[in-house]
Amino acid sequence: MIAFDKIPNARELGGIHGADGKVIRHGMLYRTAFLVNASDDDIKSLEEVYHIRKVIDLRSEFEVGKQPDRRVPGSEYAHIEIVTLNGHLFKGMHDCFESGSCFEEGMAKFIMSPAAKMICDGFYVSFVDDPECQESIHRFFMEVLETDGPILFHCTQGKDRTGLCAAFLEHMLGVSRGDIMKDFLITNETYARDLDVVGEYVRRMGGGPEEDMCRWTLVGVREQSFVDALDRIDERYGGMDAYIKNQLRVSEADIKVLRERYLV
Repeated sequence: MIAFDKIPNARELGGIHGADGKVIRHGMLYRTAFLVNASDDDIKSLEEVYHIRKVIDLRSEFEVGKQPDRRVPGSEYAHIEIVTLNGHLFKGMHDCFESGSCFEEGMAKFIMSPAAKMICDGFYVSFVDDPECQESIHRFFMEVLETDGPILFHCTQGKDRTGLCAAFLEHMLGVSRGDIMKDFLITNETYARDLDVVGEYVRRMGGGPEEDMCRWTLVGVREQSFVDALDRIDERYGGMDAYIKNQLRVSEADIKVLRERYLV
């Protein structure tokens, strides 16, 4: 993990074991939550310590419009909207946030709503199956391929859209499924306090097991949701390699470039 003042869930992919006994190069690939609340020191670190050359924002037009990123001097900004078929329901989440006395209460109110159950039902599977999401993730990899320098990519909490893009990238770099899962689940350590506080609000509001499942899905990450998506890729698309080639349209030549650039 990387400790910033106001950028949560920040870490780099460097050091994770990849193909051919190599590891992912340090100082090149960073994943975080949004940069909306980044402090001046955070922005300075991204520019002068981490030398970020491109920031890829995976949030929706609605999210970006409500809370635009702080820009990092010396870096290019790319916005690639990743929204599932249920993406319009995220507006309801923001409405609940605004009605709560704090983030945690607002999230708990949303978790108690019917919209939350619709989002959480097959959460990552909806990303995997949605053709517009597939096209957006393809565009994400085209941005990565054309950038010869440190990249930071993020969504809002840096866990779902960011986590899926990281998982696909790690697979291309030869990371094992077990290590991909370990990186994915680090988010729950980052948001441990939020998970606890939201859980208490949900219990006070009368929430049960279904709402608790939504709490893990929306505040942290839920391992079973990720496993369901990987299983869907195996069963419907012929496995991760076929999915990357056919749905994400990332070629073997592209993967060779990524491995040459990011593995040492």
